Amino acid sequence: MADVAAITPWETPVEDFRLRRCQRIRKGSDFATLGRSGHRCKFCGFAFIWKQNTDDNALPRIGIVTSRKVGNAVRRNFLKRITRESFRHFPKELLRGYDFLIIFRSDSKTSAVSDLRANLSAAFEKWEYQRKSLDGMRHATLGRELPLRSFE
Repeated sequence: MADVAAITPWETPVEDFRLRRCQRIRKGSDFATLGRSGHRCKFCGFAFIWKQNTDDNALPRIGIVTSRKVGNAVRRNFLKRITRESFRHFPKELLRGYDFLIIFRSDSKTSAVSDLRANLSAAFEKWEYQRKSLDGMRHATLGRELPLRSFE
């Protein structure tokens, strides 16, 4: 028993699950540009907006907007935590080169956590499907750009 080293909690390696600064949308101008010219999907309790970055190999970035109409500070922070967790679990290779904005609406007060997680995963899956169809349309036109419209 003397040769077995006791492992203390602060000596165990812990993986860092936080979103890095480069993975968050922080500037107001970036929020405004994304909200103005991004593609939209509406789900129960939130709006999901995405747009391609100027740099295709950039890390995916996420912005989360919650107003006071959504609830108190505890509720708003809880929604942000669930959203960041869903974003973190989605494969980064698929998200690379895109910015995402999630705007919670006041009717998100009534949605349960399981519904919110299901809606967030459905939003990312819908984005992936539409991204693939848009890429296919661009390749089919042999370099000609098709006008992109907002999907709702």
